[in-house]
Amino acid sequence: MRVEERSHVRVDFLPESVDGKPVPEELRRAFGASTLLVLENVKETRILEADLAGIEFVLEGPPQKATFHPRAVVRFQNTGNAHLQPSCSITLVRVQEETPAEGAIAVKPGSSLTLVSKESPDLVLPGGEGMLVLESQNTLEPGKYALTLVMVHQGKEILRREETLELRPGR
Repeated sequence: MRVEERSHVRVDFLPESVDGKPVPEELRRAFGASTLLVLENVKETRILEADLAGIEFVLEGPPQKATFHPRAVVRFQNTGNAHLQPSCSITLVRVQEETPAEGAIAVKPGSSLTLVSKESPDLVLPGGEGMLVLESQNTLEPGKYALTLVMVHQGKEILRREETLELRPGR
């Protein structure tokens, strides 16, 4: 494949000599360095999109407490044709259930909390996988939550997911 057909290329800098003495072949990689050049000259329309690979939540804090600090790890796959450097937010809204006399379940929204990641320092190339960590100093109680995840790259929403999940300490 020619370089101009790729969206990125790896360049290896391997020393041939040190202080005028040749470097043996087996040591060149050990003393060399690699870098990745991202070529923004995408010939077709740039597609900025991602798929969610997984969300892991951990509720941190002493087990004897009733509230915990949430931490989330969001894993995603770049399914577009340009590199991504996204940020992510997760809003959690507590789902409170009540059982009315006739047996139907009524759902009332409870407290909410938003976790926000910083922009990733790493570029995620097309086909590559990335990870974002979201933390909060605010606390929440274990229970059932409605989750809304929004991932943004350069101000454009590239992924949105909504689901209900149960959060428990140690998970």
